[in-house]
Amino acid sequence: MLILSCQLSLYAQENKVAESVMPTNNAEINRKVYLLDIEGKDYHDVTVNIESLSPNPLVSDRYRVKVLVTDSVGKKIYKKKFKDCYLYIYSNGQIQIGKPRFNMIVLYPPVSGQSVIGIIREKEGVF
Repeated sequence: MLILSCQLSLYAQENKVAESVMPTNNAEINRKVYLLDIEGKDYHDVTVNIESLSPNPLVSDRYRVKVLVTDSVGKKIYKKKFKDCYLYIYSNGQIQIGKPRFNMIVLYPPVSGQSVIGIIREKEGVF
């Protein structure tokens, strides 16, 4: 039994089983992003501000995520409030915004010295 347990553990580590996370609520995140692709148009050196909000019975009964993208001089490039969407933060630093099984915004963590890059696709999603 111990040998079988060790073999399954090694198999899971080698094949990188997908990590599952719960949505994050009532959080605000700021990320400097080197390259952000918004609906096919590239922007360099931008700041992405993400704010996740829980439902408020007085205002709305929906989960919401606010996204604001500004350039290096503070000019607004993209501003959107997503309703019925969730913020997911993974242990490797990846950030996703969307609905279950449909991501509209993904910020990929830096890998081996590279900078953070991101993609925004509202309608077709990011796969």
